[in-house]
Amino acid sequence: MSPKHTLGGLLVVGMFGTTAPAWAADADFGVSGAGNQSCGVYLADAKPADPSGPVDAATVRHLVTLGWVGGFISYAGMLALSTAQPTDYRLRAADLESMDLWLGNYCRQHPLETVLKATVQLIVALKQPKGTP
Repeated sequence: MSPKHTLGGLLVVGMFGTTAPAWAADADFGVSGAGNQSCGVYLADAKPADPSGPVDAATVRHLVTLGWVGGFISYAGMLALSTAQPTDYRLRAADLESMDLWLGNYCRQHPLETVLKATVQLIVALKQPKGTP
């Protein structure tokens, strides 16, 4: 089974409890991209950019990481609504600015954790019963 399919199955089966599952800490399924970086790097890259100056590499990394987070959460939300593996919840919508603030708060408390683990915790926070407005 490919890592992508394994990840999908893990997301549906184990991710949405009240705490993060053990697999989120281990990331044995081969996470690619920004999810591998530490929360410390996320926070260092999140420093305010000088609006009058050029965009620096840290700002670009931060924006790429936010894109990765948004994509991961979108995929998790899609799986939550999947007819193949139905659930009793959905993920409420959140804009990237709000996700950035939430991740920053989490990462300040857990600087050695990965962005993946922080994102899994954000997904847990976004979980709500189906039918909730």
